[in-house]
Formats: sequence, structure tokens, C-alpha cells
Amino acid sequence: MKHPNRILSSYACATVERMFFVKSADGKLLITRELISKYVVNILEPLCYLLKTQQNNYGIKTLYRVIQIAGADILPYVPTLGQMYGLYLDAAVANPTNQTFNYLLFECIGLSVKLAKDSDMALNTYEEHIAPSMLSIVSKNIPDLMSYAFQILSLFVLYRKELQQNYQVPGKHIIVR
Repeated sequence: MKHPNRILSSYACATVERMFFVKSADGKLLITRELISKYVVNILEPLCYLLKTQQNNYGIKTLYRVIQIAGADILPYVPTLGQMYGLYLDAAVANPTNQTFNYLLFECIGLSVKLAKDSDMALNTYEEHIAPSMLSIVSKNIPDLMSYAFQILSLFVLYRKELQQNYQVPGKHIIVR
């Protein structure tokens, strides 16, 4: 995945992503959460490197599958993922034309935030890195990304016990239950 040749790194990502769908003779997935949990960092590290250097559709799809399968086992990597999501979002805001990449990026973010909903630390970390880009999308009125931004912001509102100040109407205090 770290290979400098875009085609080879894309093939590597596509291969890994397809491996997540291999089934045993009885129809059960061979790669489960239990199996992948000890290898999450080995997959995330080259994926984050690749996605930091290019908007690779195969890489972002693989990242989505890793998060989907690993589930809550992804939580120890929230600081790294939050930081990377911030970088990916900056690139998406600068160049919103890669619709496939952007769609999968926001799916990764949404799934990551959902997995972090019971951890204030994880939710705070994601919000710290992601919310500024979401608010930038809204303030710049970027039509291709606007609906994604509102969906992610709504997750932050939904999973909070109390509405954060930057989401409040001045003079109003709302308790979310």
C-alpha cells in the first residue's frame, strides 16, 4: 500500500479490501473482528500513509472495511484517525470533485463517530479534528459536501449529553437526551 506507484498501491488496497469478503465453505466470513483486532495497526499505518499522499479510492474503501470489521477495536487509534480525517477533509474541501473518495471518506467518518459515541474522549478527539472542516464546508457553501457536513455535525449533536456551545443558538441552552 505504501508503494509510490499509484497503480500498485491501488491493487494492494483492492486486494486487501476483497479479502474481507472471502467466506468459508459454510458461508461465514473468514476475516472477523476477532481475527483482525490484532492486525488493525498493521493495516491502518500504510493506509493512512497512502491516503495522506493521495486521494486513492481503493485506499479509502479499504479503510472503510477495516473500520466496519474492527468495530470498537478501532477506538485506540482515534487520535491518529481524527488527525488523518482532518487532513483528508482539507483535501476534499480544496478539491471536492472526487465524489467517490468524498462519499467513502464521509462514510468512514460517520462510522468512526458512531463507534466513538460511548467514549467522551474519542468523541471529543473526532470533534476537535473534524468539526472545523464541517463548519468550513457549511460556511463556504460547498454544495457537493454540504449534506455530508450536516450529517456528521448532527452525529456530534446526537451523541452529546449536552449541546456544545458552537452548535447552540445564542441565548438558548438546550439539553439533549
